[in-house]
Amino acid sequence: MNGIEAQNLLRLLEDTARGIGVQIRYENLFGDDEIGGSRGGLCKLRGQNMILVERRLSPIDQCTIIAEALSTFDLSSIFVSPLVRQIVEKNSRF
Repeated sequence: MNGIEAQNLLRLLEDTARGIGVQIRYENLFGDDEIGGSRGGLCKLRGQNMILVERRLSPIDQCTIIAEALSTFDLSSIFVSPLVRQIVEKNSRF
């Protein structure tokens, strides 16, 4: 997958998260000199589901984190593109 395709997939995943009311935040999770910090994932902040993503990861790695988080939700109530559905199912931990 090239950079443009990864960026397009990232936007589709972000749209899917918005569709179910989940906010995505891109943050510096590694710290300045830390090696191997958190890459991100699903969390709950003040009762709101949120996906935190390390902003310095490649777009494809960011897609993987978002897809893993989305795989924990029931997406049947919204339209999900076949590509996003495939990526989410592929990245499911269940």
